[in-house]
Amino acid sequence: MHHKPVRLWILVFSVLLGLFHRPVLAAEEPFPLYPVIEPNVTFWTTIYARYSTTQAVVHDSVDLDIVYEVIDLEPADHLGARKINRRRMRQAGQRVESILKRLATHPLEGDAGCRRVAALFGPGADARTFSQARHRVRCQIGQRDRFQAGLIRSGAYIDRMRAILTSNGVPGDLAYLPHVESSFNTDAYSKFGAAGMWQFTRSTGKRFMTVDYVLDERRDPIVAARAAARLLKENHDRLGSWPLAITAYNHGAAGMQRAKAAHGDYPDIFTSYKGRAFKFASRNFYAEFLAARRVASDYQRYFGPLALNAPIRSRAVSLDGFAAFADLCRHFEVSPHVLRAMNPALRPPVFSGQKYVPKGYVLNLPALPESEGLSLAGSPSKLFKTAQKPSRFYTVQRGDTAGKIARMHRVKLDDLILANNMDRRATVYVRQTLRIPQAGESVRSEKKPQPLIPRDPVVLVAAGDIADTTPAIPERIPVQQQPVGIVQVEVEETLGHYAEWAGVRASRIRRLNNLPFGQPLLLHQTIKIPLEDVSAEDFEAQRYDFHKRLHEDFFAAYRVGDLQRYRVQPGDSYWTLCRDKFDLPLWLLRHYNAGVNLAALKIHQPLMIPAIESLLENSPEAAAREATPEA
Repeated sequence: MHHKPVRLWILVFSVLLGLFHRPVLAAEEPFPLYPVIEPNVTFWTTIYARYSTTQAVVHDSVDLDIVYEVIDLEPADHLGARKINRRRMRQAGQRVESILKRLATHPLEGDAGCRRVAALFGPGADARTFSQARHRVRCQIGQRDRFQAGLIRSGAYIDRMRAILTSNGVPGDLAYLPHVESSFNTDAYSKFGAAGMWQFTRSTGKRFMTVDYVLDERRDPIVAARAAARLLKENHDRLGSWPLAITAYNHGAAGMQRAKAAHGDYPDIFTSYKGRAFKFASRNFYAEFLAARRVASDYQRYFGPLALNAPIRSRAVSLDGFAAFADLCRHFEVSPHVLRAMNPALRPPVFSGQKYVPKGYVLNLPALPESEGLSLAGSPSKLFKTAQKPSRFYTVQRGDTAGKIARMHRVKLDDLILANNMDRRATVYVRQTLRIPQAGESVRSEKKPQPLIPRDPVVLVAAGDIADTTPAIPERIPVQQQPVGIVQVEVEETLGHYAEWAGVRASRIRRLNNLPFGQPLLLHQTIKIPLEDVSAEDFEAQRYDFHKRLHEDFFAAYRVGDLQRYRVQPGDSYWTLCRDKFDLPLWLLRHYNAGVNLAALKIHQPLMIPAIESLLENSPEAAAREATPEA
């Protein structure tokens, strides 16, 4: 009798030990596969490993285990394939929507097509089920061939990326994330400006890397991997779990903090969170990562033997001064093609000679045999320059022509035309800012895409005369004992940009303009800019470079296809049109509607909407093309 309480105590202790022990075991798996997302992980596994880019899966955007049909597509390189495939996906979606509409009216419809679709929802489906599903039809293009190409490319980077991640205290398997973001394509560029294998946006990228007109470290896979490690660790420290940290990589840490505050951990967020920006891409991002990890870590099971690219052997030299790219090629006896490929962070203005390779840049060079040295000795005084090449600008006045401007600045007319992407007639516009090419600059070496930089990309007007839109770059002028200029807000510009270009804190500009914290800038709003630390000319040059870089990077990855006419609907704004309806960068809508005040759209007002076509096989958009809007 006396032993029974002891046995009972041991039993209770064992049960309690088991209860405490289970969470510890669960915590050892950093990337749990929650039951609620198993259908999504299975779906993305089939997208990555079964269906190719010549197939599209028509499915429910919420219940991914509901697949209506798989349709065939034309290969992307076939003439007219984009239009044909968009039509096929649209028609497939419409067929399913029509069936769901009939089922919503008559759930027991006896038609064979209706019965087949109804069976996908199980015996408990009713009219409301079908009515809701009708608005969730989506098309996803398969990715098997793209994923395989990404696997092959990943061989050059994956081991080094793993080492970088683990050295920063984050799981090495996060090195599979570029499969989701870019298929390990260094040239990947999204329509909204995310660049490189790790798809950093400009604003996030600048927190960890250099992103400017000369250097964009987001495009360097190794530098960006270090930045990704820091960002992911930051997300994990802030949110407490890797599923949330990974989702925040797509959705943003602040948004995931709000989701966590409202719903708790990942499974409840996945099933219940309805944030305005938490749509299909964010909701599926963690599931896509798990699927990519599953396929990539066991790729022979899905693809058979593959010859992965070998790790890139290189040596690095830090530059003690500014240097011309062509001079570096000659000094190190490396072809421009090879040196350019090994230094993806350098931007086109460096290769054309418009700008120097910046001082302090770590130049990647081919590895040499141990017996050979690698040195900058020999002629460093001739190799290095003391300062970066300045940008030269001119603002078009009344009566100017391209020829007149070229003669004025003693440059060739052809060079001026190419440097500014002018049309065949070399048309210029009053108040247009033109870049004057430098002597010796190879403007012909770069293919210059259309369209032009917006007519009025940078305008500063004298404080105290805000109504005056004289195009000349202003001098510093005293306003309240401070040198101040006035800028009119253009698309894509933020208070952070102005602070960066002026060399001041954003709070300084807020105080100067009496802007409450959190209040966004409005298109065409006039803002005072403090010019104590930078001249108006320098501010203008940085602003011009920002817009020019947006356009150059975009047209290196995309082209504009057909234009469609659209009439403004109730609730439309230039922001919702670009981000929600047509998936366009704001500046592109602005360009094709140059005479329209986008800040004051009117119902039924006509707009021209450009269709965007990817030039890159592995662009992020190519990986997630849809026939219907995102759910």
